[in-house]
Amino acid sequence: MIRKLHAYVNDDGIKIEHIEKASDGDSLEFSYFGVAQMVTNFGQSEVRFVIPAASLEEAFEKYEEELKKFSEEMKKQIAERQAAAQKKQSESISAPVQGEVLSTQPAD
Repeated sequence: MIRKLHAYVNDDGIKIEHIEKASDGDSLEFSYFGVAQMVTNFGQSEVRFVIPAASLEEAFEKYEEELKKFSEEMKKQIAERQAAAQKKQSESISAPVQGEVLSTQPAD
């Protein structure tokens, strides 16, 4: 299925993309997406987030609110992944149990 993509930018530099349904039977659930630059530990990248709206005007009105929700969710997911990675790393580091023999060598 091929769909048309339209990009719109207002005077404040806010960018919204609108995807047209290909046909009446198209099951496209969301058609408005906000576009923003996000800075992470890996650098700057362009991200897109859903804006539930019935019109382009409504999408522009909801942009800031939806960007905030998206940003908070991304921060939460990154923090969860970092915590999981730290937990996995700490579990792989094992300290010897008191009295445990780490290696044996023949006595002279």
